[in-house]
This record gives sequence, C-alpha cells and structure tokens, in this order.
Amino acid sequence: MTKIIGAGFYRAIATNRTTWYFAEFFDENGFTQR
Repeated sequence: MTKIIGAGFYRAIATNRTTWYFAEFFDENGFTQR
C-alpha cells in the first residue's frame, strides 16, 4: 500500500514538473499552455 501511494505521489510530482517545463518552453516560443 505504501509503495502504491509513493508511486502515485511521485508520478504527480513528475507530471507537475513536466507541465511546468513545457509551459516555460511554450512561453519562450510565444505560446502559453496555462
């Protein structure tokens, strides 16, 4: 159970970081994904 929660929590952080990274990338190219 702890492993499942930890994996889901890690995926949530990874997803947020990826979204932030792409948002910054698109902002530089004149496109905002927010």
